[in-house]
Amino acid sequence: TEFFCELEYAAADSDLVIGVGFTHTQSVHRASTCVRDVNFAIVDVAYEGSNAMNSNLEGLIFADDQAGFLAGVIAGGVASELSKKVGVIGGWPIPPVKRFINGFAGGVEYACSGCSTTIIYCPFGGAEPTTGLTCSGAFADVAFGVGVAKYLMNANVDVIFGAGGLTGSAGIKYASAPQGTAFTLSAATAFDGSKTESATPYVVGVDNDEYYTTFESGAWPGASKLITSALKKVDKAVQLSIENYVNGVASGSNFRLDASNGGVGFAPAHDASDVVTAAITAMAQSVFDSMAAGTFSTYIQPDGEVVP
Repeated sequence: TEFFCELEYAAADSDLVIGVGFTHTQSVHRASTCVRDVNFAIVDVAYEGSNAMNSNLEGLIFADDQAGFLAGVIAGGVASELSKKVGVIGGWPIPPVKRFINGFAGGVEYACSGCSTTIIYCPFGGAEPTTGLTCSGAFADVAFGVGVAKYLMNANVDVIFGAGGLTGSAGIKYASAPQGTAFTLSAATAFDGSKTESATPYVVGVDNDEYYTTFESGAWPGASKLITSALKKVDKAVQLSIENYVNGVASGSNFRLDASNGGVGFAPAHDASDVVTAAITAMAQSVFDSMAAGTFSTYIQPDGEVVP
């Protein structure tokens, strides 16, 4: 409930208040319970159970598995022409992250049946078993992200997907850069030094088009290694939530954003268009079209696990 005061303040002169991210889960629910004449919505959270959903509350969730799968198709298409090794820098293994990552792994396999995908999650506590690294900063652990990137580069991975907030973004930004590039970034943990590895794997962003954020609209030296980003369109979610409120159809429900309503997608290759061929892009677009039509399944469950 650490954000309850700011939500209460926003509700004092608003008709609709939207929280962003799972850290607002409890505070948004509490605010919607206490301030019943104001509507609330929250991005990336679904409330479940008989007492969980108030009539003035809407959960906005995404088909993260679809976005991850589409990015995985592009990653698999690129890796199929290299050594067929793909890696993932993950945040905590909570359902949205697992949906992204397991969807991504499925997309890699769809495009490249001979590819392997190494997945490293930020552990809830203790050392991560594969790398031995600790991750105290969850979705803002720069040191862990860079450390996993180093591990994956040493394993000769061709493509790295960063799916853990700043933790993943720090890792793919470091990995993409030429050897010797100065890299300084600080959040829950920090990294201050230069890239030591000669490898420059291709990388995949998450949530937004990281070409414009992490890769500085192409100014970052490794921008040409970013082949796509798995898009979760929060702007579309907020737009549709406002429309749902105005139209009176947002009462006490969870609203899912997916390919059919434009809530997920994949970003263009930008400076990596030479390696993301027209055939690879067409494959991803074909999958997207089938998802939008409701004829394609990623076989990922809501909890993020693969359907047995």
